[in-house]
Amino acid sequence: MVQATASVLYVNSASAQGTGTRQSPFKTLTQALERASAGTTIQLEAGTYGSGESFPLTVASGVTVVGIGGRSPCAGVGYSPLKSLVNSR
Repeated sequence: MVQATASVLYVNSASAQGTGTRQSPFKTLTQALERASAGTTIQLEAGTYGSGESFPLTVASGVTVVGIGGRSPCAGVGYSPLKSLVNSR
């Protein structure tokens, strides 16, 4: 699999297995987290995540996970994105 080289990786749970680009997003947040390094932003499309994820999810120092379009990457008041993802399993 070819890795995205930009400092932005894209994830969409409804996509086929991609390379992390906007046109070919990763299917899982786990794939993006495995390839991310400090300075990387992971853009997470709205969707249902859990299948194919490797819990617990760990975000490396300097990596940012955000919802595409300014949306929160997860629903629920008082939950951090990772806490919600970890608890969804």
